[in-house]
Amino acid sequence: MQEASHVVTVTFSPDGTRLATGSADGKLRVFAVASDRLSSQPESAESGEPADPAALRKLIALRMEFQHGEEVRQVMFSPEGQLLAAISTDGGISLTRLDSKAPRRTWSAGAAGLGLAFSPDGKRLATANGSFAFVWDVATGRELFRATHAASADDAESPMLWIDGVALSPDGNSLATAARDGTARVWNLTTRQELIRLTHAAPVEAVAFSKDGTTLTTGSFDGTARLWELPSGRERLRATHPGGSEVVAFSPDGGQVASGGTEGSVNIWSLGRSDQLAAITHPDIVSAVSLSPAATERQHSMTAAAFASGEPTGGSSAASPHLRAEAFSSVRMVAILRVLRATHSS
Repeated sequence: MQEASHVVTVTFSPDGTRLATGSADGKLRVFAVASDRLSSQPESAESGEPADPAALRKLIALRMEFQHGEEVRQVMFSPEGQLLAAISTDGGISLTRLDSKAPRRTWSAGAAGLGLAFSPDGKRLATANGSFAFVWDVATGRELFRATHAASADDAESPMLWIDGVALSPDGNSLATAARDGTARVWNLTTRQELIRLTHAAPVEAVAFSKDGTTLTTGSFDGTARLWELPSGRERLRATHPGGSEVVAFSPDGGQVASGGTEGSVNIWSLGRSDQLAAITHPDIVSAVSLSPAATERQHSMTAAAFASGEPTGGSSAASPHLRAEAFSSVRMVAILRVLRATHSS
């Protein structure tokens, strides 16, 4: 039976062996991916895709499935890959330990659930809950910090000032927030003060720190994704997304950055050379992007970018769900993502 739902968010585990997805119907799923065996699959001479999708289906398997109350807006693995965090639009937050029978931890915060991020050591979790952004202690669930872009408590209730995206710096001492007031801000978690404010011409939807913490990338509805030097705030690079950019992500090694646009575009850049490595066009809105690590020396030149797309919530149910990947070098994942799409449609 087909459901009128689409995949909203997708992310690889740090070692590339798992893929987590969240969809508009509130389903959170974890798949096992045998990425080290993908390149051995024969390809069709006509399409260049794996010739035996049925055999390829064995290389990706659904391992876990959970239900949130509303649309799962973002999923993220902890840095060591043992925890999976998810946030849904009703403000629901969940933490699942993947390799043990420990119960899932769930709680709610704020007026909505729009984004989340782990600290590099996995000890803190930041969430964007509309009127406020929070930082939580992962072990205890205790609130450590909260931030708002509003000048007063009354103003914080206005959706025009809501925080949509969060990121924690590599040293764990700073929180970046992206908000609908057209700014991205960086906060010091020790002094609890705002450090820097970066301005776009429209709501900012996403933020991410580079691996060394010297660069922040932002995605905005002003039609751009940008790289900013920290702490100076100097703009280093700008990618164009005519319909606006809702998602940004760095590769695990920090050498590449990807941004996704509402009109279906994905740009991937090399930070070392400031070169554009790929420009991918998808027929629907891109709502998540994740750059996987290279699994082996033989695959050292491969970077797979998986991104979820589909009509926004409330759109026509006539369009089928979409989950697509583009792979560079020897590994092809198109058929694998077709398997994921079929799973989310049944």
